[in-house]
Amino acid sequence: APRTAVHAFEPPTRSVEAYRAYVEGIAARSRWDLEVATRAFEAAIRADSGFALAYYELSQVLLPTEFLSDSRRFVGLADTAFALAANRPPREQLMLEAYHAWVHADFPRARTLYERVLAMDSTLADAWSGLGDAAQFDLTLRRDARGRDSLAASYTLAKRAYEKALALDA
Repeated sequence: APRTAVHAFEPPTRSVEAYRAYVEGIAARSRWDLEVATRAFEAAIRADSGFALAYYELSQVLLPTEFLSDSRRFVGLADTAFALAANRPPREQLMLEAYHAWVHADFPRARTLYERVLAMDSTLADAWSGLGDAAQFDLTLRRDARGRDSLAASYTLAKRAYEKALALDA
C-alpha cells in the first residue's frame, strides 16, 4: 500500500483485545447471532471504554429488540458513540452523528448526514441502510411554493438505498 494510505488510517481502538471482540461481534451480527454479537461488543467496550464503533455496533444490535420495549439502552449507547466521535476520523464522525440523529428521530438531519457520508464513501452498507431508514421514516411536513403540504418521506429513495445496502453486504 502507498505510505500515505497506511499513515492516513486511524485504528478504531488501540486495544488488541477490544478489536478482537469487535471483529467477533461483526461476524456474529453478520450471521444474525445477536446474542453472541451483543456479548462480543460488550467485551470490546469493557476492554476499551473509548471504542466509539463498539458502542455504535452494540446499539445497532440491541435496537431491533429494544425499539418497542421499555428498555432503551440502544439510545444511551448511540449517545455515547456520538460523544466519543469527536476524536475519530471525519467519515466515522459523520456516520456516528447520522446514526445519533436517526436514533433520536431527527430524520431530516440523519438523511442529510448519511448523504454526506455516502459522498465520502459510497461503499458503506450501513450508511445506505441508514439513508433508507431516514428516507422512509421522515414524516416531516413540507410546504411547497403553492402552499401544498407533503411528507418528506421518499419510499423510492428508501427502496434504492436498501437495495444498495443489500448489494454491498452480500
